[in-house]
Amino acid sequence: MKFTYSWLKELLDTDVSIEKLCEDLTQLGHEVEGVEDHAESLKKVVIGHVLERTQHPDADKLGVCKVDVGEETPRQIVCGAPNVREGLTVAVALDGAVLPGDFKIKPTKIRGVESNGMICSARELELGEDHDGIMELDCNAKPGSDFAGAMGYDDTTIEVAITPNRGDALSVLGLARDLAALGTGTLKGIQLPDRLPETEELKISLETEYCPVFSASHIEGLKNTPSPDWMQQRLKAAGQRPINAVVDVTNYIAFTYGQPLHAYDISKLKGLSLTARMATEGDSFEALDEKTYKLNNTDIGIYNGDRLVGIGGIMGGENTAVDENTTDIILEAANFDKDMIASTGQRLMILSEARHRFERGVDAHGAGFYNALAAKLVTDICGGNIKGQAVSGAAPAEERKITFNTTRMESFGGLAVNTEECESILTKLGFDVTHIETNILEVTPPTFRTMMDTDADLIEEILRVKGYDEIPTILPELPKEKTKASAPMLSYERHMRRKLASLGYTEALTYSFISRSHAEDFTSTPDTLVELENPIDQVTMSTMRPSLVPGLLAALKAGISRGEQHVKLAEVGKTYDIKTGETWVATGLMYGAGHDAHWHNTSTPADIYDVKADALACLDAMQVRGDRMQISRDAHKSYHPGRSGSMRLGKNAYATFGEVHPTILKSFGIKGRVFVFEINLSACAKTPMKGGAYAPSNFQASSRDFAFVLDQGIDAEQLLRAFNGADKTLVKSVNIFDVYEGDKLPEGKKSVALRITLQAQDKTLTDDEINTICGKAVKTVETKLGGELRT
Repeated sequence: MKFTYSWLKELLDTDVSIEKLCEDLTQLGHEVEGVEDHAESLKKVVIGHVLERTQHPDADKLGVCKVDVGEETPRQIVCGAPNVREGLTVAVALDGAVLPGDFKIKPTKIRGVESNGMICSARELELGEDHDGIMELDCNAKPGSDFAGAMGYDDTTIEVAITPNRGDALSVLGLARDLAALGTGTLKGIQLPDRLPETEELKISLETEYCPVFSASHIEGLKNTPSPDWMQQRLKAAGQRPINAVVDVTNYIAFTYGQPLHAYDISKLKGLSLTARMATEGDSFEALDEKTYKLNNTDIGIYNGDRLVGIGGIMGGENTAVDENTTDIILEAANFDKDMIASTGQRLMILSEARHRFERGVDAHGAGFYNALAAKLVTDICGGNIKGQAVSGAAPAEERKITFNTTRMESFGGLAVNTEECESILTKLGFDVTHIETNILEVTPPTFRTMMDTDADLIEEILRVKGYDEIPTILPELPKEKTKASAPMLSYERHMRRKLASLGYTEALTYSFISRSHAEDFTSTPDTLVELENPIDQVTMSTMRPSLVPGLLAALKAGISRGEQHVKLAEVGKTYDIKTGETWVATGLMYGAGHDAHWHNTSTPADIYDVKADALACLDAMQVRGDRMQISRDAHKSYHPGRSGSMRLGKNAYATFGEVHPTILKSFGIKGRVFVFEINLSACAKTPMKGGAYAPSNFQASSRDFAFVLDQGIDAEQLLRAFNGADKTLVKSVNIFDVYEGDKLPEGKKSVALRITLQAQDKTLTDDEINTICGKAVKTVETKLGGELRT
């Protein structure tokens, strides 16, 4: 939020320096993000008085002016503005001035005539949009006086970050209250307007519990002129664009006191009636941001009869907007349920100042009061007659009482504060405090503090005023004895990330929440998906991810759109399911070529065997024997059914790999083939990794080659399993190196050739020992798989 120092001083009697003010704001939890000194940007701009203007000898549209800027000799300045004339008071930028846009002023010649300075327009000084002529000043300041000081542009704008629980601080009044409690100044009273008369002409009704109070005032005969200069300056400093007096007043009240308002042009309404109710499903209208929105029955709508004219607490409609021709208005100030406003705003993706305040909490007791205050300000500026005010509903009457044991200041807050000081600070902050017994207070928060519920909130309030730097620094006690690591998964994460990097993958970090539709594509049990109660986005971030693949596919899509042709991405993170809870998973994705082209190696497209090899390498890094696993064709539906598989040991699935299903890729807008593998780290962690150095055998390994004729329906995995199972200690590897299917074999048959390597840790194997193991494997193939050994 942005505000000016002079704006703050209208509500807070203080004379502290800007530096001290910024320190106090930061201590109170309102971090200062920027300070802009307007006088600094107008340095060397002074008040000037035009003594004469003559025609430029060599240019029809230029004039040569003599300007008094408080020096002994008037300055000669060439100016092309059509309104420059003798006797005019103007703003003059002298030599050395640097105007907005880094425009530096220096002596120069314009069409052969010397010019020493520049007579400025409002736009050139960023004080308005007018650039048709120079500024004509109405002031009695002496020539040469500082322009910023003489015209009231020597203010300072301060920008602060407001935390989400401090909706009351989204106003100058809210910040002034906090500063007064700290002792930065004294809070000034607000001048109460006269109570507005009730009117029966204006019909205001409430048909929803999510709008507890709805007030409106009726003003006739106004002239909607531009707002006063002082108001425009403050709104510009706050980042708002001045529009007209009525709109500017509603914005000014919102930024000054925290109550959003909206004005309706009566000539664009059908009768003097407004109703706040839940919207009719499918109702749509064009909002003030010139976009059309469709509402559903969970949104609050403002209706004029059956016509939708506003989204309650968020934005009004273009169909009833006030403009320079408006003479009669209804000025609305209401209060809305913050959760409903947040939900509607997120779904419709509307960011407005009204939504920003209502979803953080606005004092319901202030709606009628600030409506009257705004109505009076409108008539003071625009004239007109306030016909009356109508109010429907009332602010909630229940009081929130918090029992506060002040000894919790030290045990919970880390700083001992006695009961009397706690009571004093809370009272200054606007809380009603009653002493119940020793160290026990009963505290009632003020109505403008909408998020005060527990004693922890009260402790935070006291610490803000005392200063967090007052909390003593105490180092935690270290254990006297060494303890074992309690999080073995950290070791698996670290090993897996290193392994993925060594395989050439770039690590990605994606969101843990995805769309419901994508989540359903990557789970077999949609009923166990974890839904968010308050998602960042209802459409794209509503569900916790059951797989890391959707996030990597979204990252791949972004890379492809930027011209990437070969991508290897990986991520280590958690997946979520109601039944199984959180599961640690490592996922790799491959797109394009398996490796870059090189003069000695042609580039080939990635395939299922590339990701299978990487999955086996990752399992090996976790000390899990991937070559001993059973590979089945029961991978998830998100995989291509004929180009995927799972790696299992018994019932436990350790990894899946394969090509992503084409329909999944189409939903992400990806063309081409994408291959992925997923490692279940939580399953790997059930068998702790063994430490120690790698210890290869000192004895020679022996290899034997075999070829079998098998039915074409026999998976190669079954053949590998038969040889690996012959002796789990001595068999080091089994690799298939040839597959033949052709006319030299009977129909429906294939020939598969493999190599088995055996090695012992304590001796060299004899031929008899090798032949015994190999014979056992051959017999298994012949009896269980129907294979025939080729000779």
